[in-house]
Parts: sequence; structure tokens; C-alpha cells
Amino acid sequence: MPATADTSLHRWLTTARWMLHAPRRRWRRVVRHGLLPFFHVHRQAEIEGDGRLDVAAGVCIGRSARLVVGDGHRLSLARGVWIGDDCELFAAPEVRIGSRTSLQSRSQILGQVSMGSGCVCAANLYVSSGSHRFFDEPHLPVRVQDRRAAARPSFANSRAVSIGDDCWIGINVVILPGVTIGRGCVVGANSVVRSDAPPYSVIGGAPASVLKTRLNFAPPSRIEAREDLHIPYFYSGFQQLGVSEDADDTCARERGGWVAGDRFCLALDVRPADVVDLEIDATHAGTIEHGARIFKVARGRNRLSIPAAPGHWNLLEFNWSYGGGDAAREGALVVLCAAVRTQRTTGTTP
Repeated sequence: MPATADTSLHRWLTTARWMLHAPRRRWRRVVRHGLLPFFHVHRQAEIEGDGRLDVAAGVCIGRSARLVVGDGHRLSLARGVWIGDDCELFAAPEVRIGSRTSLQSRSQILGQVSMGSGCVCAANLYVSSGSHRFFDEPHLPVRVQDRRAAARPSFANSRAVSIGDDCWIGINVVILPGVTIGRGCVVGANSVVRSDAPPYSVIGGAPASVLKTRLNFAPPSRIEAREDLHIPYFYSGFQQLGVSEDADDTCARERGGWVAGDRFCLALDVRPADVVDLEIDATHAGTIEHGARIFKVARGRNRLSIPAAPGHWNLLEFNWSYGGGDAAREGALVVLCAAVRTQRTTGTTP
């Protein structure tokens, strides 16, 4: 990890050396992606492709790291992300890395991968959403089968990989296509993960299996931001850590709640017929989308009654959009409380 002694001046000098190594090509990438005020990149790192690259403040990119974003694809690195030496990130179509997540040396993140905030990943991590075809026509070479499969209109060889917030992944771990690793999981060294891991599981082995749990993940019917024991149930998309290596890692609320991003997720004891009462504080008017419905949000405190549409592991996913510009993006929405209201039906006994 970067030392606390790294100053902003040192980062500027390092970035300048990176650009001077190949000035014309690298300057075009800096201008295209708006990187100059924000990132710390080693002079031997490479950023390739004409796709969309979103880089937030405090991102560090190590020696000989390679970031590839092809045309029409997207790579997003949130605040304080640390990419170690010799890492490769290849977005096809999208790779998203959450704030304060670190990837140590020689890790590879390939394809369609989402990794949450605050994850700690040891060296030689391999995550890919794609694999080779070898059973379609087994008499043919693998490369021929790959090419034929890719040419078919219905072919989809990428199965998205999702890794939740606050995960610790050991050295030499392989995570296979289609896997979802829940929030708070610990993955033991040398594991091969080929199936989903529930939130707060400790898994290990080849293939990996659940060995024990970090805590009893049992979503309640009501959660409040002021309660530390409810932190796991503000499941994802919230700023629950500082945003730089110099920040205090204690969980600090803002305006009495958790700052939410454009996409956030809550874990509640909910059923499809229930209603969720969501208490929020917004600095700008906007909308929240859940399921197939859109709800208007006024500036200031709001209480929204939202019919529940639970998804995987009974989680509730929300999308937030607002009228403020990029300068007002951070801290625009704070979630204070969420409670389940059961819709009971009454009738007569025959």
C-alpha cells in the first residue's frame, strides 16, 4: 500500500514522469479521460484503448500495470483505489472497482467484473467473466471453437462476476465466471471459487466451500444508520470508509446517515408484497428508482413508501439520480433509515 508520507507533490512529479516517458500518446489519454488532477501513476504503467475511463481522486496505479478499455467499454476506479505493480484490468464490457479497494501485484481483472468498496485483495488474484469453449465441437481446436461461438448471434460467453464490499481475498485466488461473492466474505489463499458465497462467509479450498461465517447475517425489518450493528445491512453503494490512505477509517456518518452513491443496496427482512419506508436527506431534487417504479425526491428530508422488489439474497437495489452537477455529486443523498411495513390482507373464515 502507498505510504502515508506520499505527498501530493510527489504524486504530481510521478505523474509528470509517466507522461514524459511517451508524451504525445499519454497526454492524449490524460486529456481524454480528465485524469491529471486526480491520479498517481507509475511512469511504466500503460493505459490503452478508446473506451470510457472514470478515475476518481486518490487512485494509484503501480509499475507496469496495464489498463485496457476498448471502444464502447468502460472502466471505473472509485476514490482511493490502489492498483499494484504488474496488474492487468481489461474491461469488456465493464469493470468497476469500489472506493478504497486494493489489488496487490500481478492481479488480473478481466471482462465484466464489479468489485465493491473496501476490499483487500492479495497478490495473484485472477477474476474473469469469460472462458474458452471446448465442449461445443470437441474434435476441433479450442481457438476454432472460440471463434465459431463468438460469430453466432446468440452467443454470450461472458457471465458477470460480482464481489461485494468489505471482502478479504487471499493470495493466488481464482474466481470463475458467473460467481457472486457477498459482502464481507473472506476467501482463503489458493482457493478456486466457482459458486456463489453468501454474505459474511469464510470460504476456502479448490473448489471453495463455506468453512464458517464472520457473523450471523440476518437482515432485520428495520435498519438505522446511527446503529453500528446495522452497518452490514446498508449493504452496498455507501461511503462507510474514508476516501484516502490518510483518512480515519472509523465509520463516520454525514447528516445523520450514510452517503449513498448512484446505485445502492439495502438488506432487509422483506417479502415481495411488503412496503419499504425509506427515510433520506437530499441536497438536490431527484428521483429514486426501485424495481419498475420511479419516485420523486424533494430537496431536504423525505420519507418514501416504496413497494418492495427484492432480488438476489432478498436484497433491495435502488438507483438515484438528481439535478445537481458533478460538483454536487458527492454527498447529494444520505440514507437515514429503512423499515419494512407488511401489507396484511384480511378476510372471513369460511
